[in-house]
Amino acid sequence: MELIVNKDNASSNIERVHVSEITYEDFYENYMKKNIPLILTGYIDKHWTSYKSFCNNNSNNNNIGHTSNMNMEINIEYLINKFRDAKVPVYEHSSIDIESRVYGNATNITMTFQEYIENYYYYDKNTTAVTKASLSSLTSKKKEERANINNSLFYLKDWHYNIACMEANVDSEYSIPVYFQSDWLNEWWEMHRREFFFNFENPKHQQYIKYIYNVENDIDKESDFKFLYFGNANTFTPLHHDIFKSYSWSGQIVGQKKWYLYPPHNEKYFDDDPPCGNYKLLSSEKHKLKYGPKLKYVTGMIEVVQEPGELIFVPSGWYHEVYNQTSSISINHNWLNECNIEMVYQHLKEEWKQTVNAIIDIKDIMAEKKDFILECNKLMHRNTGMSLYEFRFFILFYIEKYKKNVSSSIAALELLTKIVADVNLELIDIV
Repeated sequence: MELIVNKDNASSNIERVHVSEITYEDFYENYMKKNIPLILTGYIDKHWTSYKSFCNNNSNNNNIGHTSNMNMEINIEYLINKFRDAKVPVYEHSSIDIESRVYGNATNITMTFQEYIENYYYYDKNTTAVTKASLSSLTSKKKEERANINNSLFYLKDWHYNIACMEANVDSEYSIPVYFQSDWLNEWWEMHRREFFFNFENPKHQQYIKYIYNVENDIDKESDFKFLYFGNANTFTPLHHDIFKSYSWSGQIVGQKKWYLYPPHNEKYFDDDPPCGNYKLLSSEKHKLKYGPKLKYVTGMIEVVQEPGELIFVPSGWYHEVYNQTSSISINHNWLNECNIEMVYQHLKEEWKQTVNAIIDIKDIMAEKKDFILECNKLMHRNTGMSLYEFRFFILFYIEKYKKNVSSSIAALELLTKIVADVNLELIDIV
């Protein structure tokens, strides 16, 4: 069942543009700066070898950049040979338990890629039921444990695919289009975040790092915001906005996805559970009664089917829910830059405010003011993915980078300077 807010008011008002007809400057001015979604065609089928190698019989390859999903077949043997022992995250949503279909509530299971394919992946173009053949490798005990598998949906998603490719020393088989290459988020996470962690010039900084972060999970572990999604028909991602209210782009290698996109002005109509930012869907009669009075006012929703070979640009703060219409593989990146940094900061500032309010009762029992600020940063990092303390260093890095670039925007530099001054006031006891 598709879980849609105010579906009757949906439109397909999203442009499809061939990459030969749009320059980076056009994209920057008319879509990225204006925060407007867009679908790009004609790139994946020309530049991603995965578009052919992930499918059998070259079924993706035609003149228009996509083909009928009824003719598609994922090359399972190729993918198992490439990623057999790679550890992947698989999310389980119950088709019965409504609360498991809320963003952030799905059960996360770690397994090898081969285990996912053998136990949870099926391909049957005529039905969405799990086939007996897909369970043939299970022992009797395992079959009994998985007896309720028909009531669940299993989705391999948020897999750090680039890291897995590097660890396996294999080609990722895709490239980033020029439109999405100004990516501060992954540049920081992959290249400069370790400099932030291991700045030994300031002893107090090292104390703060050890307090806020976990060495094994946060500091020593490689991470990024580049993911692969692989799921059967009917698997889905519930209603949410992207992490930090960043931009995202998604490239469809195999299969179709149906997107429901909601402009940022609708946020006030969604039920928020601060400080984590999880949003409930209008997903049952019970929820319709509870949330319907607000959700009926949602406007500007876009409904669109993303075909294989297409890239979709999802702007900052746009809520979205995504459903695989068929078996599906896609590459997804989160990213940010000077065009959306103010929206990202406003989101993180609100997360900081909610975090402070959540534990304000313990402020007076802390030995020093800085202890409370550090505790807030630790909690914000756990709930949001980035502490305000780290965000300050992130902004300072790009201020210095902008100062060294003579062609940098003066307005952007002024904005970054204003943001860091604002953050300094919040962190005055530790900076």
